[in-house]
Amino acid sequence: MKKLVFSILIFILLFLFLNQIVKVDGIPLNDINLPYTTLSKPSTITLSTTIKVDKLYSYLFFGKVSASKIKILVENDEIFELGTVSGNLWPTAIVVKIPEKFYNKKVNLKVVLFGIYDLGIHYTPVLTDQKAANLHATLIKVFRQDFYIFSQGITFIVGIILILSSLKFEKNIEKSIFYTGLSSIFTFLMLFDFQFRAYSGDISTFIFFRKISISSAVLALCFNVIGFSSLLNKNKKIFLLPTLILLSIFFAFNSLSSFNLLISILNVYIIILSSSIFYLVYKNKLKIFYFSTNFLILSILQTIYLLFTKASSEIMLPYGIVIFRTGISLILIKKFEEIVKEKENLKDLTFVDPMTQLFNRNIIENIPNKGKLILIDLDNFKELNDTLGHQFGDKILKEFADILKENTRSTDYVIRLGGDEFAIVTDTENPEQLVNRIRNISIKKLQLDFSYGISNNFNFDKAYSVADKRLYTMKNEKKKLKK
Repeated sequence: MKKLVFSILIFILLFLFLNQIVKVDGIPLNDINLPYTTLSKPSTITLSTTIKVDKLYSYLFFGKVSASKIKILVENDEIFELGTVSGNLWPTAIVVKIPEKFYNKKVNLKVVLFGIYDLGIHYTPVLTDQKAANLHATLIKVFRQDFYIFSQGITFIVGIILILSSLKFEKNIEKSIFYTGLSSIFTFLMLFDFQFRAYSGDISTFIFFRKISISSAVLALCFNVIGFSSLLNKNKKIFLLPTLILLSIFFAFNSLSSFNLLISILNVYIIILSSSIFYLVYKNKLKIFYFSTNFLILSILQTIYLLFTKASSEIMLPYGIVIFRTGISLILIKKFEEIVKEKENLKDLTFVDPMTQLFNRNIIENIPNKGKLILIDLDNFKELNDTLGHQFGDKILKEFADILKENTRSTDYVIRLGGDEFAIVTDTENPEQLVNRIRNISIKKLQLDFSYGISNNFNFDKAYSVADKRLYTMKNEKKKLKK
């Protein structure tokens, strides 16, 4: 309960701060008013008012404008233009200096907006002084525009790290980390829609990339649900099929009216996915996720509320994403430290072969009763030892042990059973592929082949017996080929 209250408090404080920096002292231009609206076709709207400009109040300030293009005219003279037919202007504040020739008299001001699928002036524009306009524009750039870029970078880096590091964990954790990594990559794609762009190609290209962004938001949440489910050994891939069906329908329709309708449907689906994450975390008491999950869910709900109600407010979603991804990263680091500590504890219990630095037989009783056993026996090692000496043989054993360590995961157990016999206990889906990769490297680097046997059902004594028989079957087949 404390974490929920704390996350709500932090959310509210950040929300109030972000909504404060768009408020500028000056003369409000109440006639330049356009509540946010979605469009059935690309449209142009012109707003007009009369203003009196002086040397002090000579700057127009727009905190947030949803449009592809904006033009500002004073007495029908164009003094400012930003964007194109495919621009994305809303992430940036707009500051416009009115030329001196219009000072100290009443003049007509026109604001011309062009939008593809939406239009809106989210905060009342203000006629203000240079210092106030530049200060608030800078704050908005840092805490909105630059933060969105920072958010995108964070989600991409975290996604890549999670996907690569997922290979180092146990199976259920591996899947959880992998799917969460995919979620981060799709979040990265989604955040392209949060970047200021003056140009995005033609209108059809703009709509296509808008669809990519929205679809990525849905897929990001879907893979988050699957990631949490994998961590808990639950099957929640049931969301994957409806997600793909909905997105297929979304891409199939090209009209703006259907586009906006389908976005509303996807927003409802996003609420369902968000609720599933919240349910999984709290139902299973994953306390370590409480704060970051609360913040993410609050930011998603706030963003959807703005889309449905057309209210004017700052979007909190990027902040929720960064806090959530940072939380995931910290949890990953903690889990990795636990695995390393566990392995170090095992080493401290004299379970390590001094020559090869692999585990020795003593580890067998401490291995979890799961996974697959690969038994390895080096070919003709006794002859090599007798011919070139034990010192050379020891060198070969060390180099072979290094190959084993380099090609197995931190969660695998690599054991020197004695002499030239080794074992790998792994939960990889394809042990045959793993051992053949090791074999090819050994032949290439050491000119050393080996025979092996694999048992898929792990109980060490039974698995050893099965793998040993298969190993010697392989050895006998090699001997027959030599004859």
